[in-house]
Amino acid sequence: MLSRRELLGAPLRTPLQTDFPPLHTPANQFLRPLMTTYPVIDAQRWRLTIIRADAKRETISLTDLLALPYIERDATISNAPAPTGDLQLATARWRGVHLSQVFPGTMPALRVMSAHGKVTHLSAALAATAFLAYQMGGQPLPPEQGAPLRLIVPGGDAGMMPGWVRRIEVIDDAGLHNHPVQPPVYVTILPTSGRLIAHTPVLLGGYAYAALERIDRVDISINGSAWQPIAVTQGEPGVWSRWSCRWSPPSAGDSIIRIRAWAAESAGETFCKIRVETA
Repeated sequence: MLSRRELLGAPLRTPLQTDFPPLHTPANQFLRPLMTTYPVIDAQRWRLTIIRADAKRETISLTDLLALPYIERDATISNAPAPTGDLQLATARWRGVHLSQVFPGTMPALRVMSAHGKVTHLSAALAATAFLAYQMGGQPLPPEQGAPLRLIVPGGDAGMMPGWVRRIEVIDDAGLHNHPVQPPVYVTILPTSGRLIAHTPVLLGGYAYAALERIDRVDISINGSAWQPIAVTQGEPGVWSRWSCRWSPPSAGDSIIRIRAWAAESAGETFCKIRVETA
């Protein structure tokens, strides 16, 4: 069995902040909808249609929305594409308008409709947490991410966060869930860069995500060794956590890295095989 010194490298130390994977996903690597073409909308001519509880209809321009008080927050989006069903995760810093700016007072349940036909239903409780994003990573929302306006629901998956939003209407709250469907705990291992050399420390890292649940801890096991906790930078609810550790491979050959993340009483696990070479 590997000793803790062999597992985490020598000398042992707390990882630096720069050791952790980046919080935000590069724009060119961000999840894209499973569509061959995207709606291309003229932001100057675009209007958001609002249907209120009394059936009163209003239209709001992008200029109108930009004039409202805005919020900025990180949010992770999960997407399980067909046919593999493998989960994909990405995180961005979003800027937009909270739905309470558009629906002041008591928040109603809402139906949000997209220009490409996607419809999302939000209970009043979910709508109270959601916002309409028009910026991503400090830049205007790109067409493939739903420009000019995308719904963001912290803790939700991509399926409940349509882009190209064109219409929002008040609906009956009956039968709607008050929280996003809680997914399993997901954990990823990022590919290592360059050759792995025996007895040379290498930085391992990745992400763990459980929607609105807090990631309590992340453990590592290498080649069947006992599980040991490793450093994790915890994200706020709806944002992934980042884990990191340094490992000095004790010998050349194939090694199996297993990572397990815990949130409340649930756990998610993944593994990868890496090849270690001699100098």
